[in-house]
Amino acid sequence: MTGDRYLQPLTVFFLGTTLFLLGFRARSRRGYGPLAAGAIGAAVIVWGKFHLGSNAVANAGTFILAAAAIVNAWPRRTRQEGSP
Repeated sequence: MTGDRYLQPLTVFFLGTTLFLLGFRARSRRGYGPLAAGAIGAAVIVWGKFHLGSNAVANAGTFILAAAAIVNAWPRRTRQEGSP
């Protein structure tokens, strides 16, 4: 198919954008853990989809990336006055 040659560059572009957003202001959010997990998930997606041809591996990477995004978006617990 003619559109297949654009799939890998577009996937890498959007995964890169996602990783940038996970890293944006990471220090004030949940730290760099979600960014690291997201980078692993993105690498697993690209490796599984374009190098192995395995949808199961790509889906596992998607799960890792989605979990990292959820953890990053989860609100931090604020300390209440009088709490240690």
